[in-house]
Amino acid sequence: MRGIDLFGLDVPASGGSRRAALLWWVIWIAWLPLFIPVVLGFVQAHPPVPRLVLSFAGAALFFALYLRTNWRSARKFASPAPRLPPAGATLWAPIAVMIALSVVLTLWNGDAWGALCIYTAACAGGWLPTRPAAIVIAALAAFALLGVGLRDGLVAALSPVVFIVIPGFTVIAVARSVTAIQRLRAEREELARAAAASEERLRIARDLHDLLGHTLSLIALKSELAGRLVVAAPERAAAEIGDVEAAARRALHEVREAVAGYRRPSLTGELEAARQLLTAAGIAFAMEGEAPTLPPDAEAALSWAVREGVTNVIRHSRARCCAITLERREERVALEIRDDGRAEAGRWGRGREVEGQATGQAAGRFGSGLRGLEERVHALGGEIESGPLPGAGFRLAVSLPVRPGATPREAPALARGAETSRSERAEAS
Repeated sequence: MRGIDLFGLDVPASGGSRRAALLWWVIWIAWLPLFIPVVLGFVQAHPPVPRLVLSFAGAALFFALYLRTNWRSARKFASPAPRLPPAGATLWAPIAVMIALSVVLTLWNGDAWGALCIYTAACAGGWLPTRPAAIVIAALAAFALLGVGLRDGLVAALSPVVFIVIPGFTVIAVARSVTAIQRLRAEREELARAAAASEERLRIARDLHDLLGHTLSLIALKSELAGRLVVAAPERAAAEIGDVEAAARRALHEVREAVAGYRRPSLTGELEAARQLLTAAGIAFAMEGEAPTLPPDAEAALSWAVREGVTNVIRHSRARCCAITLERREERVALEIRDDGRAEAGRWGRGREVEGQATGQAAGRFGSGLRGLEERVHALGGEIESGPLPGAGFRLAVSLPVRPGATPREAPALARGAETSRSERAEAS
């Protein structure tokens, strides 16, 4: 979805980002009415018309740049990840023009117009990197100190200097704090992804070792035995070679089933991955109920719901705790995910593709975000509800019908591999 256009500015369509950016923007807009007395006093002084027109044109250009530059700073503050500042003219052009207008209009119209230097300092503090912003603020303070101090003395110059320095460096401090929080959030998400990827690699290595270890040992033993019998007992050697071929085919089939199992999420695996991800992200995790035995389609739909819900909690909620409830009610199974974070209905409206953040698996044929999850649930005759909770928090609830005679989900490939290995060991002995 495209964003709206506000004073020629591209406002992001995401509800949370748009509201956050507008709230940040208000911090700079709130000070604009303080310049109204300066304008009224200038008009009441009855300056020449050319001077009046040029001054107002300069002020209009100044505040247009002020609004646009601070809007871009607000979007930077509202971004979930830190943004690199633009380079070259894009970075310095608006600040340079605002500095020039502040100096020219102050020298031309009097000390009252020096308030423009305060606006410039606050704008530079949010827009420029820390060191260039500090230099600009210091330069504006030096201009006020020299301009007023040489005429009225240093004591009289302290007031304008303070009004330039304090807002400017306050905005710098806020900008540095926001950037630090953004970096910590990005590092936390990266640690969560790394933890999930590491656990997934260990799980795959462990499962493949258990699945293939005994089978390959059996193949090696029978191959060695067939080599010894090929001259003394050719018929028995042929039988052993046939057993080797059968064992190899079974191993190939089991590996394929295991890989297919990794591609299709399991509810137990997703719940464990959710616990690990939430813990790594510093979010308390509570679990009520246990994963029941379900038909494959129902289990897959609930697994995707857990994955999508937990990913949204980590990315968008800023929650401190998350609770997952599973309950089997006669012919239905219900899943509920609650958190105590931001109560925003727009958290599910991003259309974010279900990428399988929890276990690194592909999303399959369904679409993205809540839409894809709704398709899965509705295809099984289920119901899904999502929305903010009163006060704070967000709730995702999924209910699916489970037929009494439904076939329970198949045992994992690991268990089948273990049973096959036991039977082959018995045969070999």
